[in-house]
Amino acid sequence: MSEQIKLNPFRIRENKIFNYRDTPRVIDTEYLKELKIDVKPTMETLQELQKGSFVFAEKYKNISLVSKLSCIMKDISLDEPLKNHRYTCKCPIDVLEINPMIGCNVNCLYCLVSDGDHSASKILYNNYKKYLRHKLKDENGIDHCYYFAPKTEPFQEATLQTGIAHDILREFIAHFKNNPNSKSYLFVLTKAGKEELYYKNNGETILDLMGELSDKLIYDTSISMMPPELYPILEPRAATIEERLEATIICQEHKIHAHEAVIQPIIPTYLSEDTIRNLFMKLKNANILKIKPEFLTLTIQNLAWIGEIIRHTDKSMAKELYELYIAPENINNFKHKFRIAPDREFTRKAILNLKKYADEYELIMTICHWVRNELNISDKEVPLTVAIESWDVKPWGCKR
Repeated sequence: MSEQIKLNPFRIRENKIFNYRDTPRVIDTEYLKELKIDVKPTMETLQELQKGSFVFAEKYKNISLVSKLSCIMKDISLDEPLKNHRYTCKCPIDVLEINPMIGCNVNCLYCLVSDGDHSASKILYNNYKKYLRHKLKDENGIDHCYYFAPKTEPFQEATLQTGIAHDILREFIAHFKNNPNSKSYLFVLTKAGKEELYYKNNGETILDLMGELSDKLIYDTSISMMPPELYPILEPRAATIEERLEATIICQEHKIHAHEAVIQPIIPTYLSEDTIRNLFMKLKNANILKIKPEFLTLTIQNLAWIGEIIRHTDKSMAKELYELYIAPENINNFKHKFRIAPDREFTRKAILNLKKYADEYELIMTICHWVRNELNISDKEVPLTVAIESWDVKPWGCKR
């Protein structure tokens, strides 16, 4: 049995992409020549770009690039195991995923899970509270990092308006109360703003409940780095960067461990001294102590979407974006699910440049195993992201 539920949007932004006079183009050889692209992609890459541009044009025509706010309620089997989060890094503590929902209504067009296509039905597990209680009992006595939520935004309309996000936090409060010596902890990665933190269920806000978990919870904000005009297009239902940092400060004021930021994704063509300094100053003002940068990775079809959007902002930026991803020598530079990372040499220089500015702003910066291995960056140049038992120095659990 399933049930469609009605959701009320937290914020409504004007999506200016549908105001552009220039309609989407087919990305073919002539198009790349027009942009004066200096690399020649393989035939397979060109075919994927064309497929992506056809899908983009259809969604643009039907005004369906951003999916409708929707959700279906279903039950999850109590026998379904918690997934072990083994992505590309290693971690001295097991990382288990807390995924109450399939799909996400934030609708990021670079989404790591859906490759930007949010047309599939969003499914929220109605019995997730009971399911989680059952799983936590099974894992009693084992030390874990519980990751809420690697495959969706933990605090969005569906999880908040049904109270499921609140119930997940309540289950962890009860679990740690029953297991006071547990070394496990809950890791939250979110694009939430103040509105999400103050959302009430049965008289309790998300902020209230996270506060009760204070010494068992790590709260990370997810900050993207792109031209300002792209935020309402690429992250249609997310809080603004300013709202996310405001939420982080509020958490700190309530004694919640919230001094870390994942900077993802970084659109590589947007990096400049001014943009880096501007962001790092905002992070510093929000009392952020540690950062983990992650550059935009995407499928070639998804690249066609992002490239078309950026072309309306800056053709030269779109040109450089394509060149960083579609060169034949870059086709094996993929991180996960065949999501291509930008040119290795460019990325290595960019990572080291970010580290230089991080040091200047007294921000601790780390990278994951995959980035280190692919770019041959030593621990002396940039430390590794690991989970450490001491709360005083623990930078992160394992993350996307």
